[in-house]
Amino acid sequence: MAIPFAAALWREAAGETATEFDLRLLRRSAVEVCPLADQADRVDISLEGDDFVLFIEVKVDANLQPDQLGRYAEAARRSASLRSKLRHAVIYLAPSLTLLPDTCVWIDWRRTAGALMAASDAVPNAYDRQSAIQFAEYITRFEKA
Repeated sequence: MAIPFAAALWREAAGETATEFDLRLLRRSAVEVCPLADQADRVDISLEGDDFVLFIEVKVDANLQPDQLGRYAEAARRSASLRSKLRHAVIYLAPSLTLLPDTCVWIDWRRTAGALMAASDAVPNAYDRQSAIQFAEYITRFEKA
């Protein structure tokens, strides 16, 4: 049931450019992926559809490594190219904005919580819906501490 949540997160993060990716066509997802077999670049979440590769880098209470988002943007580009995908991007999910490469978008925890809450209405499974709502309520506290 990840599709409504992934699509809502992307819409909230990307805004007007969200139509470039149709996350209803999500085919695979994975966590802690080394997309190009480089242990130095371990992406937190990887989403892949028929025509896109989307990486998500998650930060709660940690800093970025030097040029981490630039490396991930390049890894997303190369990964998409190797798989004949038309689109690629990186979502940077973190409390505060930093300088982003062109193919990266930023979303904070508050907006992530809002996206999860909005998407939960479309989830028919009560357990999944309630889990998303509880997680959304939990992550709203990240920026208040």
